[in-house]
Amino acid sequence: MMRKLSHAYLFVGKNLKNKALKFAEKIQDNKLDLHVMSFEDSIKIDQIRELQRQLSLKPYSGKYKIAVIPEAHLMTVHSQNALLKTLEEPSGQAILILTSPSEYLLLPTIVSRCQIKRFYQEIPEAKEFGENLDDWIVHYRNKLIKYQNKNYLEFLKEIIKIRNLLNFTNINKNLAMDNLEIAKRLLGVFA
Repeated sequence: MMRKLSHAYLFVGKNLKNKALKFAEKIQDNKLDLHVMSFEDSIKIDQIRELQRQLSLKPYSGKYKIAVIPEAHLMTVHSQNALLKTLEEPSGQAILILTSPSEYLLLPTIVSRCQIKRFYQEIPEAKEFGENLDDWIVHYRNKLIKYQNKNYLEFLKEIIKIRNLLNFTNINKNLAMDNLEIAKRLLGVFA
């Protein structure tokens, strides 16, 4: 028997779309009331508004309308702000399931309104990351939790700042990675 359901969940870990779908099926075995967001490279505000419209409708045959937003960290800042209204004033019939490799990739206001479920996976050593900043974020977040060293927190903030710059500006990627290496040395952060 399932405990009381939350109106919103955040699954933290990599590639959790299938886990989110299985969870949705466990809540209710009705695909007509399930909306899975699909997108190419980012989740736009129009897609969030359409999702909100879908969730405002009464369920077709189940008790709930369930929406899965895989890779929710790919929502633009405007999309995340638009989603806040749904999270702040949840309908009793709507359940949102978001997935992201790290809660630090989403606005804190989004995270604070979700019940977090963490799915830890083996994280490769930092030397294997290359330029995949999402892996860097997860790795150094785990280091921060394990060692509680404020330098890891500062470096994590730098990684997120560089990742956002790369995603939303035309900054040179080599320059950005060089800046991360400099920050790593200045803070004395090790892999």
